[in-house]
Amino acid sequence: MMSQRIKGVIGLMFAILLFLAVFLPGPVAAEGIDKDRPSQMTIQHMLKNEPLVDVGFHVYRVADVSADSGFTLAGSFKDYPVELNDLDDAGYLAAASTLYAYAVADKIQPTTTGKTDAQGHLVISDLETGLYLIVGEEKILDDKGYTPIPMLASLPMQDESGTWQYQVLVVTKLTVKPIEPEPKKVTRHVVKIWEDNEDCEKKRPKEVIVDLFRDGFFVESVALTQQNAWSYTWEDLDDNASWTVVERNIPEGYTVTYATWDLVLGVKNSYTPQKPPDPDPTDPKLPQTGQLWWPVSVAAGLGLFFFIVGWYLVFRGRQKDEA
Repeated sequence: MMSQRIKGVIGLMFAILLFLAVFLPGPVAAEGIDKDRPSQMTIQHMLKNEPLVDVGFHVYRVADVSADSGFTLAGSFKDYPVELNDLDDAGYLAAASTLYAYAVADKIQPTTTGKTDAQGHLVISDLETGLYLIVGEEKILDDKGYTPIPMLASLPMQDESGTWQYQVLVVTKLTVKPIEPEPKKVTRHVVKIWEDNEDCEKKRPKEVIVDLFRDGFFVESVALTQQNAWSYTWEDLDDNASWTVVERNIPEGYTVTYATWDLVLGVKNSYTPQKPPDPDPTDPKLPQTGQLWWPVSVAAGLGLFFFIVGWYLVFRGRQKDEA
């Protein structure tokens, strides 16, 4: 016969397991993005705390945002080989410049436009969630041109506490250029940079075609090859004009980034190996994103512990009975 002590231990085991099953919290979903909630963007455009008034801005919705804040190019931008995830601040600025070059070259219409008010603010309401490219026009003051640097802003945006904010303030940064009464003639170099390794050389095409644009209008195409060191130089260009380049035949498996360094128009192709397919989120062996799984581990561990204790007490009880 089982002793009263053993019965008490087993009863306690079941009571504790019942408590764990009833009172421990189940899976808790992390707060995600409400894609149906309208967002608002306020662009603040200032020069040394003085508002820059009546400056035009063009805002493009370039990507969808997932519930876990990942970006996927969308709309007129969906087919461009531009990377948007896991970037630092410099990477996002380069991505903004790259997407703007495509918007100029392919004459993509902005999602919305507007001008700054007397406080240097432009408020845009009822925007859907996503990633937005913000481009501003030049403002000339005292023989200097002040142009906002193209930038990307996510709607919504997380604050320091991790809460999603659907009203976002975007503060512009400026480039400054002297305005000459008589436009100077300048030189511009386009340089092709390969970011890959020796194993990828065979993936490179024999040539890439780069288009030159002046203030958004096509000028000419040039071929960059290994023979010309993947570079080309234009002479006698108008310094007051905005010069951009776009690569047209980007090799498969590469992404592109455009950047300007003084007189150099840089075109960088980065090799991106194909990623393995994402795990099936319906697989019961995998925890779902945002779920709280420690209670499951605790319950399983306690269950195993009490099973061992109970087995040991039963075994000792049998030894005593046999004695």
